[in-house]
Parts: sequence; C-alpha cells; structure tokens
Amino acid sequence: MKSYAKKTISILVILITLAIVLILATPIILSTSWAKNLVIAQLEKKYNAKISIDSISLHWFGKQQIKQIAVTHDTNKAHADLIELDTPLLTLFRTKNNLKKLIFEGNLQLQNATLSIGDKISLTDLSIQANDEKKIAIYGKSHQGRQIGEIAISGEVTFPALWSFSFKRFPSKIIENFIPQYPIYNILGSSFDADVKLNFPRKTLDTFSYDKTIKSPNLFLTSTGIYKKGIVHLLSTLKAKFVLTKDLSKILFKDASFQPVSAQSIFLDIEPNKTSIPIFPFKVQDLNIPNLNLDLQKIEYRNFGTLSDILSIIKLRPRPNQNVPIWFQNAPMSIKDGICSIERTDMLIDYNYQIGNWGTIDLVHKTLNMTLGITTQALSHAFNLKNLPDQYTIPMKISGPINDPHLHASSALKIIGAILLIEKQPYIKVPGKLALPPIDPSPPMRRPLPW
Repeated sequence: MKSYAKKTISILVILITLAIVLILATPIILSTSWAKNLVIAQLEKKYNAKISIDSISLHWFGKQQIKQIAVTHDTNKAHADLIELDTPLLTLFRTKNNLKKLIFEGNLQLQNATLSIGDKISLTDLSIQANDEKKIAIYGKSHQGRQIGEIAISGEVTFPALWSFSFKRFPSKIIENFIPQYPIYNILGSSFDADVKLNFPRKTLDTFSYDKTIKSPNLFLTSTGIYKKGIVHLLSTLKAKFVLTKDLSKILFKDASFQPVSAQSIFLDIEPNKTSIPIFPFKVQDLNIPNLNLDLQKIEYRNFGTLSDILSIIKLRPRPNQNVPIWFQNAPMSIKDGICSIERTDMLIDYNYQIGNWGTIDLVHKTLNMTLGITTQALSHAFNLKNLPDQYTIPMKISGPINDPHLHASSALKIIGAILLIEKQPYIKVPGKLALPPIDPSPPMRRPLPW
C-alpha cells in the first residue's frame, strides 16, 4: 500500500513537473517556426489575407516581439519592422482589452510601418509609442502621387481620456476605405486638413464629446457636439461651406428632376437645439434637425423636365434648350421623421423671374408636396403687367416622385389668363378697384432678397 502511494505521488510529481516545464516552455513553443506557421495559416484563413512574419519572440516575464510582419489583403498592403510590447505574457492573460473596457499595461512600440491602399495611396514612416503612463503617440506620412501629408495622433489608453488628431494634406481615399458607406472623397476632394479632439469621460468608446475643424478644397466645416451610441447631438451651430462638384451633385441630386451643371459655394448652418444626427447606422427617418439653414446661392441647371415645364408656364412658350442660372434665397427648413419642411424661399430664375417655393419633401419615400408661387415680379416681367400688388402670388402645386414630379398648372394658368383678359380691357386698369382673381393665401415673402 505504501509502495502504491509512493508510486502515485511520484507520478503526480512528474506530471506537475512536466506541466510546469510545459507552461514555462509555452512561449518558446509558440515562438518556433512550426507554431508561427500554424498561427499564420489560421489568420490567413480567417481574414482571407496573405501574412508573413520573420520571427516571434514571446516570454512569460519579458518583452513580446514580432519582427518583419507583412500583410496583404486584395490590393492593400501593410508592413512593420518591429512590434514590441514591454509587458510579460503572464500579465497579458489578466488584461481585458475590448471596445467597451480598454485596459493597457506596459510599453508598446511599432517601428517603421507602412500601409498601402491600392497602388496610389500609402502611409509610411508610421511609428506608435505607448508607455506605462498609458499615453500613446502615433506619427506617419501620407503619400498620394507627389503630395506628401502628415498624420499625428496622441491620447491616453485609459479613462477618462483625451485624444487629439491632426491631419495635413491627408488622402481622403484612406478614410473612405474604412467607412465606404460615406462618399468621403466626393465631399472633401482628394485630400484634407483636420484638427479633431475627442474626450471620453467614461470607460466606454460609444460616448464622447468632440471638437473638429475640417478644411479641404471642397469643404470647410466646424462643429462641436456629443457622440452617444451612434448619434451626434450638437453643442454649437454646425457651420459648413462646400463646393457642389459634379461628383457630389450626382450623389445629392441622383433622384431629382433638377440636374445642376455648375454651382458656387453652398453654405449650411445647423442649430444645436434638440438636433440629433444618426451616424452609425445612418437612417434618414431618425434624423431630427429643428433648425437648418441652407444657402444654395447660384446654381446653373439643365433646362429640361420640371424646370422646362415651369419656364414654359411662366412665359407661355417653350424656352430654347439652354442651361438656366437660378439664384436662391437662403432656405430655412427642418427635418423630422424623414420629412423635410421648407419655409417660403424665393429664387430668381434666369435673372428675370422670381418664384417662391415652400412645402415638404419626404426623404424616405422620395416624394415631394411643394407649392411654387408665381410672384408679381414674374408676372410683370413675363406679361408686361403693371401695378399688381407686391405680395400677389399665384400658387401652383408640384407633387409626386422627386425624379418626376407633376405640376398642377391648370388652376394657375386660368388665373393668369383671367388677369390677361382684365389687362386687355381698355376701360379697366389693373388692378384698379376691381378684385383680381381669387387665390389661395401664400406665406409672405422674406426680406431681404439676395438680388
């Protein structure tokens, strides 16, 4: 019996010893070419990428190193000379590291890394430094053709945390590669400058305040707000000035019957009061903007479809098929539950005809229910009428799909015809003391007009 017990104890000692040896040797085993190739094969299969690593060096009580790592996915490539973590492997097993709770210990550095997006855009000289004080710094250069930019990021890998981002001449395509659902390149142009500050007050990455300024050839934007669980709440007026390029025009007006040809700068102001803007995911029906002001200034449109119909009604004769400039008054509007409500906004068509418009646009179903107001100015200019009241406006409904709305012109044409008949009577002065044809009330014209 004693002999059996001694044998059992001996076996247990041997097993414990082997277990200790195995545990101590685990980093060595994981650092071998065999283990390295096994890990690479699993990663390549999972991410459908080509991966190569020169060497892996793991230690229970020392630094962790990966040398000469390269990753290729489709046309995108990444490379780093060295990734080093000054944290014992034993400690890493106790470290929780995820998007909800980010805990970091030790020193981390990444040296001389590169990232290529396709064959025309790349980030080079990338370095990452993180220390025991839980601060991290990232620096690199961006390359797009002959244009060289810079990226600098600094922050704290703890909470509360303040992060600063600085981009100089940074390629827009790199950002668009990470969030392809947004047309970043078409909005910003080929590159941009930006200064962004993010403040994370709690142990979570889904709530933070921000302060950002973005400059590019096509956009200037300033905004401060709070991002909370995918939704932005503004803290101050969002101000934006952007150029309606051909590429952006195709995106914004792809469903519209009015097709812009060229434009000046467009100004957008969004007031912060009760504004909420869904970002991830973006759903137009969840967009809530009580006070928005859009100033389109001057835009040139192709003269076909709805615009051609409007001009034909005003002039009672078709206009030659030429581009038509339109000068817009600033447009106050609001958006809620997918409906954009627009206050009366006047526009000057072809420098001659002032037309008002107001109503709603259903952004979800892409339909509109608007009213066009043919003003005294337009009537006088088109038909050489005299002495009409300043605020006399003939309403004309326009409704239906945004890409093919219907003009309800019959009522407006009858009123215009009646006015012309009155004007032709040699014994009646327009408007004289006689009542003009009755019209539905229209919102008053806003002053001042920009023309």
